[in-house]
Amino acid sequence: MLLRCEPGKKSGSISERGSLIVKLVGQKILVTGGGRGIGRALATQLLRQGNQVAICGRNGAQLEAVRAEHAALHTIVHDISDTGALPRLIEQAVAAMDGLSVLVNNAGIQHECDFVAGPMALLTTQLLEEMTINLAAPALLARAAIPYLAVGGPAAIVNVTSGLALAPKKDAPIYCASKAALHSFTRALRYQIEDSGADISVHDVLMPMVETDMTAGRTGNKLTADDAAKALIAGVERGKAEIAVGQVGILRWLMRLAPAVGYRILRDG
Repeated sequence: MLLRCEPGKKSGSISERGSLIVKLVGQKILVTGGGRGIGRALATQLLRQGNQVAICGRNGAQLEAVRAEHAALHTIVHDISDTGALPRLIEQAVAAMDGLSVLVNNAGIQHECDFVAGPMALLTTQLLEEMTINLAAPALLARAAIPYLAVGGPAAIVNVTSGLALAPKKDAPIYCASKAALHSFTRALRYQIEDSGADISVHDVLMPMVETDMTAGRTGNKLTADDAAKALIAGVERGKAEIAVGQVGILRWLMRLAPAVGYRILRDG
């Protein structure tokens, strides 16, 4: 059952942008893909701010390495591509922290795909994997989490997307499509939650190229995972519905004024 805000009753402050402001202090937070990269940096910073944090991932050794540095951290070995088991993941996080107030859908995967000459079997596998991990899992995790988020006061769902949701690059068509879909889904989910009256803010974090295992070997300016995590936290705490990190702020402006230029810049990655 969703908790509805009564007229005139404050359950959280509202920013000028209309999003509920949730301070990331003293929260109970689940971060997917928390064993490395942005997720690991985010978990570390959230713990330092006095939150309870649970991370999940499919590599148990990576999760244990993070927990070795942070004794208070909760770890859950879980492959989010198993969509049927996603409600169980939420239940495990709730049990570990005695509740849940923030869900961060951070996990993602990217393949380079050639839809002109690539093998059909490989493309099929890559397409299904990316769309499941990058779109279906975040959407279904949000649905599974909402009953828990809605009963504890101001809460948040944070979906990590990408600047490539605004303008794709040619080498990763499925990744770009999945992030564009998650970008659109996040806005629609925000509308539904607003109409429901639930005390839940919904955030879309559009990341630039970040220095992670996913971008290893690629050239260009990369934001550090620590800086990416800091930007996410700052954006959520300012109540921003869409958080354009780093150079994505410029890209978003460019796509409004001169989209052909933006597409040309991003085309070759």
